[in-house]
Amino acid sequence: MSVKVNIDKMVSDNPAAKKISISTTGNNVGECLADLIRQQPALKRALFNKNDELLYDKMVIVNGNYESENAAAKTVKDGDVITIIKFPEG
Repeated sequence: MSVKVNIDKMVSDNPAAKKISISTTGNNVGECLADLIRQQPALKRALFNKNDELLYDKMVIVNGNYESENAAAKTVKDGDVITIIKFPEG
């Protein structure tokens, strides 16, 4: 199963960076993000705290729908798109 993960360039606090788009596998958002980190270990600091929890200022959107509660457990299927963005400041 292939699930695309898009990461907005502001997630890494580097406005000059490019948006990241990586094909992952998993049955839920958590598994897909774990596969993402396996492929791109440097992203772990930008996404997770020391307890491997998604940082408080990150939003998970699955197929255009914001997942506010227990996003990691959200089931995904082949062809789904997970987007990670940073909450706007202000």
